[in-house]
Amino acid sequence: MKAPLMMGRKRRPAPVLPHPSHRQFVRFCAVGLLNTGVDWGLFVLLLWLMHWGVLEAQTIAYVCGVANSFLWNRRVTFGEGARFRTRHLVRFVWVNLASYAVSAAVLYGLSHTASPLWLDKAGVNLLTLVLNFSGNKWWVFRSDGAPPSAEAAASEGGTDDVQTGGHQDLAGG
Repeated sequence: MKAPLMMGRKRRPAPVLPHPSHRQFVRFCAVGLLNTGVDWGLFVLLLWLMHWGVLEAQTIAYVCGVANSFLWNRRVTFGEGARFRTRHLVRFVWVNLASYAVSAAVLYGLSHTASPLWLDKAGVNLLTLVLNFSGNKWWVFRSDGAPPSAEAAASEGGTDDVQTGGHQDLAGG
């Protein structure tokens, strides 16, 4: 026996990850893999192909990975679209600095133990993944209600909201 159609609509299968936070976390991890590719790819390019020093190559590669992370997470993971807010960027930098400080401190502390460093690094990466996602979701890109229009912000003297004109949303908009 066939199930009756609901007013001409097809039934959608239940999503694999039903909660929006779960889907955001998966997108956050996917962006993280992309950031790792940017970081490593640029590091290898600068270090071995262009013969830069290790610290210079690491600094440029890391900064580009963080910038890539901000752009993709802002648009794709947390759905900010084309709207740019200075406070998001400032908060994002703070979250990443805090995450870096925690990872460096924990890794340094664990480096004096008998456990293998690669295993310590993997654990630290999981810790900072959770810290970064939490900081980005609940502080950097938290929803404060409907964002004001650029005109309303300008008339109130605010400079926090700026439209990036002409760019399509990477999520397909």
